[in-house]
Amino acid sequence: MKIEGVPFGTTNWSTVPATEHAGSTGVALWHTLEVGNIRVRMVEYSAGYLADHWCERGHVVYVLDGELGGHARPDLDPDRVRDHLREGD
Repeated sequence: MKIEGVPFGTTNWSTVPATEHAGSTGVALWHTLEVGNIRVRMVEYSAGYLADHWCERGHVVYVLDGELGGHARPDLDPDRVRDHLREGD
């Protein structure tokens, strides 16, 4: 990842509009900010949310509140089937 044209700044996420994205179960609210050549999202997942797709892109994740469980694709890394991230991870 090469970050270019992104000045230092802070974001008041409550001012960034949310878009709703349905999963197989539950919904995700995406607050999306694009600056320079990067896109940053603060995402709120409903309880029991399960994505309806697999994303091939890499991600940087930081859990602000609660817990996030995820599944790695077993065909890519069979020894890493499940990740669990908690607040502060």
